[in-house]
Amino acid sequence: MLIDFVPTVNGVSLAEAPAFKKSPGGAPANVAVGITRLGGFFSFYWQGDDEFGYMLADILKQNKVNNSGMRFDRSARTALAFVTLQADGEREFLFFRNPSADMLLRESELDVNLIKQARIFHYGSISLIEEPCRSTHLAALSIAKESGCILSYDPNLRLPLWPSADAARKGIMSIWDQADVIKISGDEISFLTGGDDPYDDNVVMEKLFHPKLKVLIVSEGSKGCRYYTKQFKGRVPGVKVKAIDTTGAGDAFVGGLLYSLASDVNLYQDEKRLREALLFANACGALVVKEKGAIPGLPTKKAVLQLLSEETLASNFLGVAITQMPCGDRVIGKRSEWQFGQFTQSNSGGSGTENTTYLRSTFFCFLVLSQRYEKWSVSRGGPITGDDGEIRNMETTNANTHSSLLPEIGPDGLMREAPVIAYTEKIIEAEQLQLKKYV
Repeated sequence: MLIDFVPTVNGVSLAEAPAFKKSPGGAPANVAVGITRLGGFFSFYWQGDDEFGYMLADILKQNKVNNSGMRFDRSARTALAFVTLQADGEREFLFFRNPSADMLLRESELDVNLIKQARIFHYGSISLIEEPCRSTHLAALSIAKESGCILSYDPNLRLPLWPSADAARKGIMSIWDQADVIKISGDEISFLTGGDDPYDDNVVMEKLFHPKLKVLIVSEGSKGCRYYTKQFKGRVPGVKVKAIDTTGAGDAFVGGLLYSLASDVNLYQDEKRLREALLFANACGALVVKEKGAIPGLPTKKAVLQLLSEETLASNFLGVAITQMPCGDRVIGKRSEWQFGQFTQSNSGGSGTENTTYLRSTFFCFLVLSQRYEKWSVSRGGPITGDDGEIRNMETTNANTHSSLLPEIGPDGLMREAPVIAYTEKIIEAEQLQLKKYV
């Protein structure tokens, strides 16, 4: 756990920042608070004996994290991280921790009983960098494994903290084959595989998926995530929000996933339940980027369900409309254009409805916003490749277009979308029951 110092303005270097906002953080602490905000239970190991250390201990307590395993060391300070925010909200780090208190935790200080009580043991790779913390990490991991805990691993690569890139790669992979659940980013895939394509399923399955692994998740930021198990693989789209600061987004995602896994430890065996858990996790990650700093923006379960209900409402609006409209068509407004039929998902046994979730949400946004436009039109799209690899001509499906989706020409000669808006109101009525499962 550490203190993040975040510039008060985006898109500047550390030297150019006029001021910094102090924010509690650190990946394990972010995950811990993320889970307790959702209503779960989390115990935390950490140490630091200074004003920042006691402040962080209080923050954990205020957020209902069990901090009974915390230790305080007078010989070292709490770690600090200065985080620069680029214009798009992405980050760069400058760390002060040589050594910091978290690096000095010893095996003799572990609360073995606390570890044995856990259902899930979550860890990263930073604690593998230096002794004595490395040996302590390995000892705790062994205790958790022998106790039957689910082992959850988020490497959380922070290259500046490692002696070299090779040391980081070797350290991260040294415990890779022990994990039951792994969350990794595209950049981390490229780093660990020596530059291979992070979007290539074969790279993921052949180089990173080990025999004991239950599920491997690849986070893709605002685009959502991909998932891989022994039985199936696929992608769950992200939840769109305006990003202010992406610090802690991956940790919020992990917290959301582990919260679901703790209540349903076998959800990875059922693709539908796994996809629901990942959508929930995506929403957790989306909400945290709306504020500066990680812990302050971590959402409650109520906030996540509210965001999901809005997304579901969007999908339900077009659950019928998109079916009635040929995939591959374009809806064109005066200022914007959406192309359908370009979204694909690798999903064994998946249905067409699942594959168009993102498109339905996007199309709904257009229908609502299109009330601002003076006119609109539906134009023909070309052939599209289906999930089975077959190329189909969309002309054959035009007969299915619902009459309510066709534009109406007014007395002034302009085409208006009023019939579509009226039609979507009918769709909401018919789809209310589906919405209830998220509330």
